[in-house]
Amino acid sequence: MIAGSILASVVFLSVLAFVLFGGHRFFYNVVRAAGRAELAELWSEERYQDLIAETETRLAENPMDRTALIYSGFGQFYAGLEQVDEEHRRVYMQGAIRELRKALLHDSDELRGELY
Repeated sequence: MIAGSILASVVFLSVLAFVLFGGHRFFYNVVRAAGRAELAELWSEERYQDLIAETETRLAENPMDRTALIYSGFGQFYAGLEQVDEEHRRVYMQGAIRELRKALLHDSDELRGELY
């Protein structure tokens, strides 16, 4: 009986320590990676309209989500290339420029170009 309560206390304190000292980062990274995988799948399948819709949903929740901004920008660019009507193409291209400019506001080396 005492051993069971000690074990339960140890488990409880371990879970509490995990949550207080970085567990939330672990779960955030798992959820974020799953979201990236979904966007990457839409991208690889060239489903640009679905990609744009999904990134719009994510950007409504977090307007500066770097991953969503990048996928949205490139999705709008390629969706724009598919347009026959010049006015529709312009709308997509302007959206692509807007989203990619926002993505560049993040101070990240991942987004910087490389010179060869």
